[in-house]
Amino acid sequence: MSTSASTLPPQAQNGNLKRLEKGLPLVFAFAGGLLLFALPYLPGPLALADFDIFLMSRGLAFGVWAMGLVVLTGYTGLVSFGQSAWLGIGAYAGGYVARDLGSTDKLVVLAASILICFAFSALGGFVVTRVGGVPFAIVTLAVAQITWSVFNQLPEDWLGGATGFFGVPVPTIFGHEISLGTELYLAIASVAVVVFLFLHYLLQTPYGRTLQAIRENEQRANFIGINVTMHKWGSYVISSVIGGIGGAVFVLLIAGISPHDFIWVRSGDVLIMIILGGLGSVYGPILGAVFFSFIQNKLNSAVPEQETMYLGLIFLGSVLFLGGGFAGILSTIYHRVWRVIWRISSP
Repeated sequence: MSTSASTLPPQAQNGNLKRLEKGLPLVFAFAGGLLLFALPYLPGPLALADFDIFLMSRGLAFGVWAMGLVVLTGYTGLVSFGQSAWLGIGAYAGGYVARDLGSTDKLVVLAASILICFAFSALGGFVVTRVGGVPFAIVTLAVAQITWSVFNQLPEDWLGGATGFFGVPVPTIFGHEISLGTELYLAIASVAVVVFLFLHYLLQTPYGRTLQAIRENEQRANFIGINVTMHKWGSYVISSVIGGIGGAVFVLLIAGISPHDFIWVRSGDVLIMIILGGLGSVYGPILGAVFFSFIQNKLNSAVPEQETMYLGLIFLGSVLFLGGGFAGILSTIYHRVWRVIWRISSP
């Protein structure tokens, strides 16, 4: 005979509720991931057009790029204007391997971007992370501008120079050519999910908690024995590598990239994405990036000359009225659902 929740002892009920509270976020996360992969197969009037699938793919590529920045800005407290540099470096590294070296396998392309971004960020990070606050933002801005200038002046017969680097072939996976549209969307979605799971796990570890301690009070963290400089360096490297993965995905999606795609002002775009999505979560940047991808396209089609102005108004509105971004809205819904469950389950 089964025992109802109301006849259980209070301690047992509290234990069940605590287990339910821990499992509920996993249920929400699973449902979100399932929806992400099911989007191309929605039936009838809910079905997405081919161009909408492309915008979703672009949004997820931007989402990976933005997840890198949220590690640095949202969890470590370092505002960076240099994230555009890693989009460009990752894209050029992956595109060069795919087009000029003839290795179109998606995993090889991603590995090349990871290694190149790790090497450059690990070396440059020792200089960049020795400062904080406004000086850090200015130094990262200089990194973005220098990176753009270097790629803009490269020989045209090598990496395209100011014209850009195009002609990247369709990616493959284990010998299978990934077709454009739904298959490529699913491949990009899988990368976004893997990056999300990695960062979600990392930021729950003592290392991630330490980054948050540095964000809250750097002097106190240093006083209790935390090596603040090395932790900031690690955060910078992780942010850069994740940004490079976003660049590799982006170059496979649009089959090329130009220096204009990662000019330093693009770092402002990615900051808007993570603020729209929510600075305090890993999945928030994905929501913000997808929204940005769609709204930017709509504004560019409807009011191309005023696109920047309307984007600014949307950004201002999100800061004033959505303090926690889209993730904050979902968090509010989650806590209200949990309170209802608690009231129903409590004796």
